[in-house]
Amino acid sequence: MGGIPSREVNSLRDLQPGDHIKYHRYGITYAHHAIVVSVKAPNYTVIHFDGDKNEGKGSKSCILQVKRSFGEESFEVLDYPSEHRFTKEETVAIAFYFLEKGVGKYSLFGNNCEHFATTCATGYPCSIQVLRAGLLSPFIGIPALIAYCKTKKVVSIKKVGGKFVIKLEE
Repeated sequence: MGGIPSREVNSLRDLQPGDHIKYHRYGITYAHHAIVVSVKAPNYTVIHFDGDKNEGKGSKSCILQVKRSFGEESFEVLDYPSEHRFTKEETVAIAFYFLEKGVGKYSLFGNNCEHFATTCATGYPCSIQVLRAGLLSPFIGIPALIAYCKTKKVVSIKKVGGKFVIKLEE
């Protein structure tokens, strides 16, 4: 099953604020997703969404801004077609909006790091990993996974007086 094309990042020159990146965990078992918000050699900073490890499933929102050293972990940039994504500047603004306002409770199937990152980049919450799991499981199914998605879609974003105004679906 396909997905969004991606490319490995071999240098900080290949990375920009607004990039949606994914780190592979346990080989190719799953990937953790984040939005790059700044790049200043030898570091880069991301905003990512994760469950609070102390509370387990269905835990409270845990959106973090983290500075990382380039080279400590390999990752890829997702290359969305430009007509299907926000600008990089808008993507960063949406990530900071969610950092400030939150995105609700973490849920592996309905509100995870990939839902967060795709919403920042495209406005639409989607997790290809979850959809793949739905294809592999005769008990879950894609329609149920889509209906279970809890992340709110970004309806509009515009710059007013040098600041972004972001509106989510009701």
